[in-house]
Formats: sequence, structure tokens, C-alpha cells
Amino acid sequence: MKSYPTVRQTSYQALALVLFNCLLLGGMAGLAGAVLYAYAKVVHGIYNPLVMAVPWVLFLILPLGLPQLAARGHRRGAGRLKREQFTEAIGEFQSAYDFFSRHPWLDRYRALILFNASAFSYREAALISIAYCHARMGNVAGYRAYLERALAEFPDSQMAKNSLNMLDALEANLKNG
Repeated sequence: MKSYPTVRQTSYQALALVLFNCLLLGGMAGLAGAVLYAYAKVVHGIYNPLVMAVPWVLFLILPLGLPQLAARGHRRGAGRLKREQFTEAIGEFQSAYDFFSRHPWLDRYRALILFNASAFSYREAALISIAYCHARMGNVAGYRAYLERALAEFPDSQMAKNSLNMLDALEANLKNG
């Protein structure tokens, strides 16, 4: 299986929010477990410390489950990309882009809600990934169009800027022979 370029940029502000969110939810889970244990002990006479584990199980499901549900289009697209099914990957990345376009608050607050500390928004990543698929299929016009779209929507996108600069340089070198 071929390896494909992966860029992971971490937003340290978002990372701080993710860690704070984990600590806050962990503290809430601990408090809820203690309250649940006290309630079970006093009201129902249940003396089982495993009752305290219920909020912790929920605490683990939340940060593991939400990102899996929200980013399934990205995961499917990445899987198709690894299998070199570029047309299908484009469809998956487009569905991810559409999902986060309909729910922009999920993308904006991804550090708090989805425990994602990436510097890239899901929408930006989807557009860049679609552009990459077009490049892999040899569709230079599609590659350029999606990079330009990414840059229009995300003017600070270094990935789109650098990719367009590289494409311009390659086209200039080919033209000059």
C-alpha cells in the first residue's frame, strides 16, 4: 500500500481547549460518579463502587464517539484514497465538506465539541483533499480549481498557497521547456 502525504498542524490554542475540556469532563464524571454512588448507597442500599464507573464510561464514549460520527466522511475518504479510489474519495470528501457546511458550528468549535486540535478546519481539509485526488487522477484543472476554492474560502491556508505556487512553478517550467 502506498503512502500519501499527510499534513498535521496542531493549533496549540485548540489543544489547550481540548485538554481543558477533558479535565472539565473528567472532573464532572468523577463528581457525578460520587453523587451516583452516594445516591445508590443511601436511597437504594446498594454498596457497589462500580456504580461510580457509569459516568466514566460515558466520559470515554463522548470524546471517542463524537469525532468518529462527525468526521466519518473524512475517514471514508482517506480510506478510499489509500486504495487509490480517487473518484470515490472525492465523493466522500465532498460529503464531509457538505456536512460541515450545514453545521459550521461543529467545525468552528471542533476543539471543544469534537476534541480536535487541528489547525485545519474540516472544510479546508476536505477541499485540499479533493484537490489532491484531482491531482492524482491527472486532472490539473480540477486540482487548480479546488486549491483556488480553498484559498477563496480560507485566505490564510498555507497548504493551498504552497500547492498553487508549486503548480504555477511546474507549469512555468513545462512552458519554458
